[in-house]
Amino acid sequence: MKVFELPYVYYSFAKILINKGNITEAISILNKARKELESDLSWDLTYDNLKLLEDIVNMIYKYNGKQELNIFDLFVLLKEPNIIRFKHKDEVYELISKKVDNIVAIKFKDYWFKDFKDFLFKVTLNEQSICKLYDEIEILKK
Repeated sequence: MKVFELPYVYYSFAKILINKGNITEAISILNKARKELESDLSWDLTYDNLKLLEDIVNMIYKYNGKQELNIFDLFVLLKEPNIIRFKHKDEVYELISKKVDNIVAIKFKDYWFKDFKDFLFKVTLNEQSICKLYDEIEILKK
């Protein structure tokens, strides 16, 4: 028997609700899935979890527009060339997404990443995974 994680069940149910036209309830369920998955990433950072979170964030933006920003909104905001500044503790950092060949790559400090998931897997601040710090990071408005 296959056991499905709760965020995946929420995501699947939200897709059904969207197909039935119940967007408001679907967005509410997607936000629950997102919050649970964001906290799970601090101890269960896997490609599958990041992919699911990316799909959830994309769906929320597709049907609900802008949200209160956190680091995971960058799945959407860095799909196109962009410059995003964020703050952790008292230090300000800059992320640059730039079209390179046929992909949109991410530059952080002097390092390039093939996409935002790659960035999340590899970047640490103060020797901690950036995913563990998601609730301590403030996205700065342009």
